[in-house]
Amino acid sequence: VQNIIRGGTTIIGGTAALAKNMLGGMMGVLSRSKAPVMEEEAMKGMEVGVASSDDDNGGGGDRSTRASLFPMLHNETTILKLGSAHYDAPRRITHVSIDPLDGVLMATADNLGRVQLINLESKQIIRLWKGFRDATCHWIQRPYTIDRKIHTVKYLAIHSRQRNVVEIFRMNNGPRIGKFDVKSDGVSLVQCPVILAGGEMHERSFELRISRSSAKSSILKEICVVDDELITASREGSSSVNATYGGSGLSPAQKREQEGTIQMQLLKQLVSSESAVPSDLFGVYDALTQITAISDLSKALDLLALSTHLAAMGVTDSCFHSEVVIHARDQLDIVMEDQSVATSKNVHIEELGTKIDLHTQIILTFDEIHEFEHSEHMDTSLEAMESSGMSSWMEEAMAWRQTFEQVTGHSIDSDLPSQAEPKLTFATFAKGCLQDGSSFKRNNAGKLTIPLCDSTRDRKQILLHMFGPLTKDVFSAKSTHQAFDHLGLNGDFDTLLQYYGEWFMSLPCAKIEKQCDGILCPVVRWLHDMVLEYMESAEYSKAKSEGKVIFLQVLHKYCSESPDLPRAFFLAVACHEAILSATNNIEDRTYGLFTCEDCVNPWKILLRNIRV
Repeated sequence: VQNIIRGGTTIIGGTAALAKNMLGGMMGVLSRSKAPVMEEEAMKGMEVGVASSDDDNGGGGDRSTRASLFPMLHNETTILKLGSAHYDAPRRITHVSIDPLDGVLMATADNLGRVQLINLESKQIIRLWKGFRDATCHWIQRPYTIDRKIHTVKYLAIHSRQRNVVEIFRMNNGPRIGKFDVKSDGVSLVQCPVILAGGEMHERSFELRISRSSAKSSILKEICVVDDELITASREGSSSVNATYGGSGLSPAQKREQEGTIQMQLLKQLVSSESAVPSDLFGVYDALTQITAISDLSKALDLLALSTHLAAMGVTDSCFHSEVVIHARDQLDIVMEDQSVATSKNVHIEELGTKIDLHTQIILTFDEIHEFEHSEHMDTSLEAMESSGMSSWMEEAMAWRQTFEQVTGHSIDSDLPSQAEPKLTFATFAKGCLQDGSSFKRNNAGKLTIPLCDSTRDRKQILLHMFGPLTKDVFSAKSTHQAFDHLGLNGDFDTLLQYYGEWFMSLPCAKIEKQCDGILCPVVRWLHDMVLEYMESAEYSKAKSEGKVIFLQVLHKYCSESPDLPRAFFLAVACHEAILSATNNIEDRTYGLFTCEDCVNPWKILLRNIRV
């Protein structure tokens, strides 16, 4: 056992743990309390130099003698890479102790009276104690035989010199199993190693030693670790007692669950815009690959899709999230290779499969919009498009708008909310598609139906992008149709018409006048296609048998209830034109059995009512 004392820090054994975990950001804040010789520690960039300990004032003979006795203290300078750091000013670490069993845990005491327990593998603080000023931390381990297996349990003893108390806790999240008052000052806590019959060494107890001078010390008393809960379980030879055990203080299942929780918390820190933890895309993806629980992967998909902090790392499209979905699908395939798992009805497996399909459809929808907005179609518009002729209803709507502005003295578009940003980010779009606690059903084509969010404000921003192709050339309307098809909404006429009405009412009237003056315009053509699709659906057959057919009924209700009468009149005119053009052709093919007048009559009545 080697004792390496640097700046008040004692590390017992575990030299492999020293090389792996020691310099996790704590070296720069350690202060020396007992070392007689001051040493220089330099941290430049991402390297830490451990300087040689030769005594420049002593003779060469003394140096060679000391070097032969302590060769490890007289090595050449070694460059150690800084793995990670934790900055929390004005906190200053005054004591550090790494557990000697496997070097996974580290306990630190600071000047604020806190003791932190840190997992060196995940670099996470997993436990915190308050009220321990001027404290030192010490480790102790004890074997227990449970279920015919030997489990070595770790305990942490915290000695607070200000309160004159020693408290012992079972690791990692176990209870306090002992508290001892120390009524004398100048007391130190010393571990007592015990060699078992098999030659293995364990620390089972502590000694409280008081030293009034450097020449003499005396033992006050011995402190033994007595864990009644684990002793009972050991005597019964069974873990039926409600106790945690093992090297980490947890059962294997509990340990896996805790590790998954730690990795999930690390991923949340990396993608949080409020976190001070430095991160990049490689670090985020690496943290994702460390998550093994199927249930956590489902949560990670939503977390990464909604993270706005990824944009600061250079994410501008859905490429990164596509890699995330591919990784989740690969992990699901690995799990499904086990036939016993594949045939079982595991809720988490079904949830992950649904999440993968959900995010795949969201990516396809976003890519459709993103590709259009970066294409040459964005530079075209319908402003210069020639019209075959303007209907009398459209002329009346334009006259109404001009009269309104002349009477009120301000533009009819002055109360419109701000238009959408030039480009749509993936996080914004995913936020509009993912709703907490929502369950998604599948349509007849096997796709999930993904409605947009309930927030009208957030939904309108997305609808401005999804219906944006309708304001460009006539060949761009297919992008809108394809986007809603990827969301599984084609065929859901009520939802689509509701979205169309919300989008239409957010358009400036000047744009409506230029783009709703004929069937060739995509704004009207889209409604024309909706009428034809509706006439081929089962909903139309049912409504026709009941004698309750009103084409574009959702928009009919929307216009009649809208307080914005000028725009409602424009929307009613567009619907009237779409129904008229769609049903005219059918009337010709049926030789008068199907009349266009009956189809447009409800809309004519509505237009007259709005006019009044």
